[in-house]
Amino acid sequence: MKIITKNKKYKKIFFGIALIISLVIGASLLFAARDGKFLSTDRLNTASININSGIGEEAIVVQTKKVSLENFTQSISASGVTEPSNKIKVSPKTTGKVVDIYFKEGDWVKVGQIIIQLERDQTLQTAYDNALTNLINTRASVKQDIRAAEVAVEAAKVSLANAKKSLEDTNITSEQAITDAYINALNTARNAVLTGTNAIVMATELQYKYFTTGGLTAARIAEKKSKAVELLLGQPNAAQWTSQFIISLDGGVKKEVEEATENFSQKKVDQILVDIIPALQAVRDLLVEVRGGLDGKHTSLLSEKNAVDSARSAVESSLSALFNSKQSIINAKLRKTTGNDAAQSAYKNAKKQLEAAEANLISVKKRAQLQIAAAQGQLDSIKAQLDNTLIKAPISGIVSQKYIEVGEMAIAGNPVVEIVNPKSIEIKVSLTEFDIGKVFIGQEVEVVLASYPNEKFIGKVYYVGPVADPISKKFPVKIQLENFNGKIKAGMVAEVKIITKKQKSVLIIPKSAVFKEKGIEKIYVVKNSRVKIRNVKTEAIDENRLKVIEGLSEGEEIIINGNYNLKEGDLVTIKN
Repeated sequence: MKIITKNKKYKKIFFGIALIISLVIGASLLFAARDGKFLSTDRLNTASININSGIGEEAIVVQTKKVSLENFTQSISASGVTEPSNKIKVSPKTTGKVVDIYFKEGDWVKVGQIIIQLERDQTLQTAYDNALTNLINTRASVKQDIRAAEVAVEAAKVSLANAKKSLEDTNITSEQAITDAYINALNTARNAVLTGTNAIVMATELQYKYFTTGGLTAARIAEKKSKAVELLLGQPNAAQWTSQFIISLDGGVKKEVEEATENFSQKKVDQILVDIIPALQAVRDLLVEVRGGLDGKHTSLLSEKNAVDSARSAVESSLSALFNSKQSIINAKLRKTTGNDAAQSAYKNAKKQLEAAEANLISVKKRAQLQIAAAQGQLDSIKAQLDNTLIKAPISGIVSQKYIEVGEMAIAGNPVVEIVNPKSIEIKVSLTEFDIGKVFIGQEVEVVLASYPNEKFIGKVYYVGPVADPISKKFPVKIQLENFNGKIKAGMVAEVKIITKKQKSVLIIPKSAVFKEKGIEKIYVVKNSRVKIRNVKTEAIDENRLKVIEGLSEGEEIIINGNYNLKEGDLVTIKN
């Protein structure tokens, strides 16, 4: 019994000691710390194993990552709402009653398309028609004036050329000089016949328009035209002929000129010069009579009067040219004794005539431009007023709203319709002064819409506000998206990422892998299950990632979790 009692006593002592040892070990494991910090659960487990086993070195469980080259993107995030880039409210330029509307809400309209017609003032329409007629008549009139002035210049050029030739040929034999003068006279006569014929044609047209019946004026015009046609074209009773038959007449001075052209002789030219002067004077008298008659016709047009004046001027120029030609012949004949003086004088006169004719042509053209510009300006002014009654679409797009109906009064400046073009979408966001400096026009933007959360749209920055909003102190930035299929609607919530930087093939590590000692960045590298402490330099990419500038190489393994106060050479167990 004593032995048993003694054994029981020893048993109690043994169990008491064992209990104390267990409590000590448990407390040691729970509160053990390295450099004042508690161990992680994994290290506690490892430590327990090592203590219980009583063999080997303590291994710390860590999580690692092999450093590799990656591509990265930096961006600025913001939120906005989609809106059409092109949205415009259309207002009329004039007040008027709506007589027709050519669209329905939701219709697609093209730029320049008439969408609303306002009532037109009939007085304005009549004024437009009159202005158009005036412009047409003015153009026709000035065209005739310019042509007459050009004919005069051409005749003066011929005269100048002839005079110059006479001057240059002073050393040629007198007979040759005389022959040349006759040739020039024939050319001048041919031009004079053409000028006179054109004048008779024009006078005939006016005769049949205003002077066909009764009155002394009609009789005088018929008489004078008959004389002019007979002398110039060789046809008696010409008063009964209409203008289309006059040109085909072949007689009078015209026939003499044609015969002299085919078989030239000085005698024929002398006869032409004798006969053509009274013929052209008869044409001039006809034009004077017609011009006087037009003054008595209140229905006659200013352009017609101007045409008669121009024709008369051309005839008188031809007469002058003919007299010059006759004089040239005389001068050529006198040159045998008088030498170069006459030719020199003729050249100077011809040059002055050409200068005068050219100056007149310039003046006529300028006057024509002013007349046409005035007539065109009057027409354009009236047309602009009429065009204001046509409301046109300023852009292509969908009619989103209509503010007026047929029969209502459209007020100038008040919107009548709203047009949006959904093919281009705009998103406006606001950025702080810290972000705005990273944004510029043309930057790529990734857009995710709440309506399409699994789809990414690509846009571009097209506007960066130069001034911050006075209330929010933020800068406006506008982003444009193409929307050809119309999938994006106005008013959708959008999350945008403005891509500010892109880089390829750089070393990227988690921010949690880096710690600092005395301001120096360090990182734990694992090599052969041992910890190596490495100095590094990094640059922040975003909140969680760093770009390694120096200190690491591709393929090295770094500790990203479990890196709590490790020391150089610590043994680690990797658990990824």
